[in-house]
Amino acid sequence: MKTGLDLNSIGVSQPGLERPSRAGSSSTTAVAPTSVPSDRVDLSEQAQRLSSAGTSVNSDFDLEKVERIKNAIRNGEFKVDAGAIADKLIRQASELLGASTAH
Repeated sequence: MKTGLDLNSIGVSQPGLERPSRAGSSSTTAVAPTSVPSDRVDLSEQAQRLSSAGTSVNSDFDLEKVERIKNAIRNGEFKVDAGAIADKLIRQASELLGASTAH
């Protein structure tokens, strides 16, 4: 199923074209287009799902934890454990290298 978006229906319009001024005349005259073009966008079902997923509530993270971390950063109390980060990076790199050499 595809849905279309008619840009003309939401107030998007093409600006009027200006006619070159005549010799000795300093004003320009707007020329109305003879036909109104219709711009249309069709979204695939997958694009529609992705679009609606961005606006839905995501429960994959702990909002309270995020707030605690934000407050700790704001108050200058957030401590980074560089050793733990380094260990996890090395472990992940080893797993990726192991996975790529297994092929």
